[in-house]
Amino acid sequence: MGRALNLIILIIAALAFLAPAGKASAVMDPGMDFVPDQILVKFKSNITETEKTELNVAIGAEAIKVFDFIGVTHILLNHDSDMDKAVEYYQESGLVEYAEKVPYYRFISTFPDDPGFAYQWGLHNDDDVDIDAPEVWDYITGSQEIVVAVVDTGVDFTHPDLMANIWTNPGEDPWADPMDPTTGNGIDDDGNGKIDDWKGWDVNGESMFIPNPDNDPRDAFGHGTHIAGIIGAAGNNGIGVTGVNWNVKVMCVKVGGDSMMLNLTAAIEGVWYAIQNGAQVLSLSWGGQQYMQALKDAMDYANAAGIIVAAGAGNFGTNNDVMPFYPASIGTPNVLSVAASAVQDRLAPFSCWGPTSVDVAAPGDQIYSTLPLLRGGSQPAALQPLALL
Repeated sequence: MGRALNLIILIIAALAFLAPAGKASAVMDPGMDFVPDQILVKFKSNITETEKTELNVAIGAEAIKVFDFIGVTHILLNHDSDMDKAVEYYQESGLVEYAEKVPYYRFISTFPDDPGFAYQWGLHNDDDVDIDAPEVWDYITGSQEIVVAVVDTGVDFTHPDLMANIWTNPGEDPWADPMDPTTGNGIDDDGNGKIDDWKGWDVNGESMFIPNPDNDPRDAFGHGTHIAGIIGAAGNNGIGVTGVNWNVKVMCVKVGGDSMMLNLTAAIEGVWYAIQNGAQVLSLSWGGQQYMQALKDAMDYANAAGIIVAAGAGNFGTNNDVMPFYPASIGTPNVLSVAASAVQDRLAPFSCWGPTSVDVAAPGDQIYSTLPLLRGGSQPAALQPLALL
């Protein structure tokens, strides 16, 4: 088995849809399925800018962003618009390939409070109900040449067990203080449209509706930091937990705002940022049951670029062959749908499954990993164990 393949197996094995002790909720909030007053539209390629503008103006809508890499326009409607009628209006115009509402997806959370490799059953245990990580570590412990983008609630790049493996943008000048995003030079050094994105990017800022992006992708919730630790907490460094990869580059891409809900336009922007900046693997530990053609287009683009996407299969405990869960069920060959296994050497009871739609299971129940540090203060007692420093 080649070194690159070994590393990919280690990465994939870490990306099961994480769940807490008990079952995590992955259900949409009733009445909150779609982002209000926003839709995505893909205009036909032969349509002029004037025709696009006239179509928008006729119903009082405006284009607020264009995802050039998939040719999709983010449209802001009038307040309290009937979004179904707006979608119908665009589809019946004859000028678009498709129009669709923007659903909410959810992250899945798990925040165990016991630290240490001895508790990381998914890596190694006496019953061999694990991914045999030590056996692979005999040959390879990862590579700093592999960039895994954690497209999630953010990542605490100041965490002492993650700092050595955090990706930095080679085209951007370092901040004066490596811990403080406000100490950048205020210049978009690499010309990617993001100022001072030395340690990644926050697509949305605090809001999940109208983006107010910034260069501080730290994690206010904890989900993304937990996943980052599973993928790449520094190994054999005498502190904390051990990542599946002792050496790797974790790209911090914050897309959730400061919540556990995800606007799919932010997800698409985060995927584009990761691809644009050289990620070879995308970790997408979120999802929902509404299909989005724009998300499929983004996954097709990633597939064409040779990028592996590890996507959680979901926590409904249902058959994804019958009730698909996206993006895990999106159908592009580069997307690996990962179910969660439990310590009893079986599928976790909450995990989704599917004979044809789920590719692999990996440890995803009672998983110990890193949590974010609090800013400007001491950690609460519950977060004091060494593994969560």
